[in-house]
Amino acid sequence: MTGPTPTPPPPARRRTLRGFLRPYRGSLSLASGLILVETLIDLARPWPLKLALDYIVLGHTGGFELGTGQLLLLAGVGGLILALALVSALTENASNLWLQRAGERIGHDMRVSVYDQLQRLSLREFVAPLVENGSVRYFEPYEAVHRGNVAAVLAAHAGK
Repeated sequence: MTGPTPTPPPPARRRTLRGFLRPYRGSLSLASGLILVETLIDLARPWPLKLALDYIVLGHTGGFELGTGQLLLLAGVGGLILALALVSALTENASNLWLQRAGERIGHDMRVSVYDQLQRLSLREFVAPLVENGSVRYFEPYEAVHRGNVAAVLAAHAGK
């Protein structure tokens, strides 16, 4: 004869990392998009120099004077460099801001979840592993203070 079948334990109420990230997927997606834009801008940074070299310097042999078209091209290259720097700075700061905000909120949610799990544990489940590995002795002086036994605390610290 077989004994009664054991009942399975209740399903754990654990949240996976995906569960913590899901509420902030908009912020994380925006930050990822901004990082992509920043990467594209970093790849485009040498392009203005290429324009200046190709159309102004490499087209001449010997000495040369800059004409009106070349001065306009130089002004455009300078403006392009400034625009790339400005957009790069804005996207970098915005992505840092959104990632930092999302990271702080996700960390807070994880901390609340851990504390919630700890509060659901009974005191016996919490103290039993400490007793098994001998960690309870570290709490004895603090328990003595809690009980008002100052002499035990002084004796515990005098022995060190």
